[in-house]
Amino acid sequence: MLEIVEIRNRWGKEEPLFKTIAKYTIDLLKHEIGIKKLNVEITWRTKDFLSIVKKIKKKSREEKDYSYESVGDKLGIRIVCSFSDELEIIDTLIKDTFNILKRDIKRENFKFNSLEYSSNHYDVCLKTDKRIKNIDNPSEFQFEIQARTINQDAWAKMTHKLSYKNELEVSDNLKRAIYRLITLYELADEEFNRVNQQLILQSDTVAYLLIRSLEKYVYQFASTDFDRETSEYYIGIILSFLDPELLNLLPNKVEKFIQDKEESILAVYRQEDAKLSEHYWLTTQPEVFLIWFCIDHHFYVLRDNWSHFLDFKELEFLATIWGKSITGGY
Repeated sequence: MLEIVEIRNRWGKEEPLFKTIAKYTIDLLKHEIGIKKLNVEITWRTKDFLSIVKKIKKKSREEKDYSYESVGDKLGIRIVCSFSDELEIIDTLIKDTFNILKRDIKRENFKFNSLEYSSNHYDVCLKTDKRIKNIDNPSEFQFEIQARTINQDAWAKMTHKLSYKNELEVSDNLKRAIYRLITLYELADEEFNRVNQQLILQSDTVAYLLIRSLEKYVYQFASTDFDRETSEYYIGIILSFLDPELLNLLPNKVEKFIQDKEESILAVYRQEDAKLSEHYWLTTQPEVFLIWFCIDHHFYVLRDNWSHFLDFKELEFLATIWGKSITGGY
């Protein structure tokens, strides 16, 4: 028999602690995923009281010893990435960052006629024994992390709406329709992955290659997404200033510049005062790294041409936080 009052009281005390664990873990994940230069969506939720009761009730039909302590997803964190090959990076990251109690890569166990959705599930706890706000033993709190692609996430949400289960008796025609849908989602993931890789390999447009080579550094340093049309506009203009013979070398040169100047770049992103400026939004765009590269290596070309097309105050701001004076040069 379920002790509803006891469960309500226990969850009333524990839920605020799980929310604290969630905030700590989200910051940890954002930092680690930023280092991997990925752009993902991270969401979280704590289970509501009724969901816990229903889960215990359902699971206890299958496992007699299933209880409040058995509920491993009182806190759930979901990571949604763009491409299926990024799931391997996230898998390694989760293994390195957390103590894994259970790892379920659903696709590895699928039958050809499975009606399930594909997703990676991890029951984990924190590695740290360091005290977190009001929690002396954070490593004792178990929670769940799910990692999916955008397509897998869409399919998972639809399966919840359809509410089918493998054991349901449905017609062969309906099963066929479901299998076709699953195949479409899986093919879409594979094709998006393939097209993404081919676009990078086959593109001969310097502006496109620059955006694709620099976007990961936005994810790393700014931990946000960017506006692609704005990047195309700014990069197109800046490229028009430069010697055409230099252009094909730019993606590699700018990447090397970023790697060499990593400490200086990190220092810029730590400047809280600068974030109050109306122009700070430019530091969340890939073109900022091209601009800083040009300030260091093509100073006069950039300075003398910028105001013909763009707001000179933007360049002044980016030069200032980079530690240079755009009016006085070096």
